[in-house]
Amino acid sequence: MANEDYWGDGPYLDGITFKWFESKATAIASYINGDIQVLFDSDLDIYKEVLPSLHEADAEQVLSKTPNNIFYIWMDGNDENSPFHDVRVRQAFCHAIDTDAIVNDLFEGFRRKTTNQPSYEGSIYYNDEIVGYGYDPEKAKQLLDEAGYPDGFSYTIQCRNGTPYDAYVPAVQAYAAAVGINLEVNYLEGTAFNAVMYDSFAGTLFTNPASFAPNEFGRMRERFSKGNIESFGYKDIYFSDKYFDYFEQAKNQGMAEEAARYYQLAMKEAIDTDCSFMVLYADHSCTMKYHFVEDSGVDVAPNNQWFPNAVKFVE
Repeated sequence: MANEDYWGDGPYLDGITFKWFESKATAIASYINGDIQVLFDSDLDIYKEVLPSLHEADAEQVLSKTPNNIFYIWMDGNDENSPFHDVRVRQAFCHAIDTDAIVNDLFEGFRRKTTNQPSYEGSIYYNDEIVGYGYDPEKAKQLLDEAGYPDGFSYTIQCRNGTPYDAYVPAVQAYAAAVGINLEVNYLEGTAFNAVMYDSFAGTLFTNPASFAPNEFGRMRERFSKGNIESFGYKDIYFSDKYFDYFEQAKNQGMAEEAARYYQLAMKEAIDTDCSFMVLYADHSCTMKYHFVEDSGVDVAPNNQWFPNAVKFVE
């Protein structure tokens, strides 16, 4: 409710009511009927169901600027017995996967964006000098041949059971097979998944999301600084001494802006030089709203970080 005793100009609205729904169907019906005007965590199925009943302007989809999560494939480059110990194999794998097609065809471009790094455009940590690895299956085959795998090889990829893994992992599997990397998928339930993530995934690939927003450097420091890396299965990933040097310099800076450049250099080293991991896509919060909802702030932060600091309605 509005704070009538607020010392400054009062809020535009009398109040904001949050409603929680036990089922998606009930939430959709309430939105179509106009009982609610903003629907958090909208997805493609909701959009397709709402659109025939409402004017398109009242089914506007707003993506958060900051992603919820970024999805990765982690490669066990630190395992000397793994084919992925060879940087050319890691590069080949990245060139083999068409991330644009996964985002735009498989997910129909809904709430997901391609990115080549653990950041997003507009962030001070985003490095536009990072090249990454575009889809190039012929280059992938060439790199595998140079690495001593002209006929490819077989390997295992581990992931959590359920959505969205059951959508994108088979696509990754098919792209990899096209260049000779035959992946067996091992779907894991929660406890087994966490055991792999926090212990070791050596001898396999591993895919999961990791949130690096709204403070990418703080989250990266939790996972990938030299002192913390042994706490996660990320110790199986290859990171060079140069990467760690840049990262330590970033940690020693007093201000975020000062740390940003060293962080950018560390990410360029990890991605363009060492190909330490593969970035698949960024997953953003998607909010559906009526046309008269303005300045809601849902385009700034993920839904779980939203607060009603600037909401108003217009005729």
